[in-house]
Amino acid sequence: MGCIDADYHGTYLLCGESIQKKSDKDLAKIRNKRMGFVLQEYGLLLDKTVLENVSVPLWFSNYKIKNIRKRCLEILEILGIGNYSDKKVNELSGGQKQRVAIARALVNNPDIILADEPTGALDRATSDEIMKEFIKLNHMGKTIIIVTHDSHVSSLCTKKYNIVDGKIYNELV
Repeated sequence: MGCIDADYHGTYLLCGESIQKKSDKDLAKIRNKRMGFVLQEYGLLLDKTVLENVSVPLWFSNYKIKNIRKRCLEILEILGIGNYSDKKVNELSGGQKQRVAIARALVNNPDIILADEPTGALDRATSDEIMKEFIKLNHMGKTIIIVTHDSHVSSLCTKKYNIVDGKIYNELV
C-alpha cells in the first residue's frame, strides 16, 4: 500500500493510476506527496529536534525552503506540541514522540496516512489520545489506515478488515 514493496501479484491502482510500472524515483515522489507514514517505533532521528524531524519530508518535496519552519510549526500546534519544536526527540515521552511522528506524516498534507501499530508502545490513556488525533484527521478528509492487533484501537475505527493467512475479510474472523 505504501509503494515500498514491488514484489506482489495483481493490480494496484492509486487514485485510478497503476503503480506497477513506476520507477523507484516516481514511487518515492508518490510516497512523499500522497502518503504519510506513522511507524510503531516512531522512526524518528533521536539526536535531532522535533522541528528537524518534522521537516524531513519537506526537504524532499517542492516546498519552498523559506516556508518549511512555518509549516512545521503549524502542524505541531495542531497536534498540541508546538512548544516542543526545539527539544531533542530523545527527551520526549512515548506519546510525544508518536505525535511528532504523526506531525511528520502530515506535514506534506498527504491524502493517505498509513499507521503501523501506532499505539503499540503506549499506555491506554495515551493510546486514546493518539486515536482521537487520527479520528480528527479522518473527519478532516484524510484516509487513515491503521494496522493493529489491539482490539480497543480497532473498535475506534469506522471500517475494519481482518487479514488471516493472507486473505482479507470484511469482518473479524
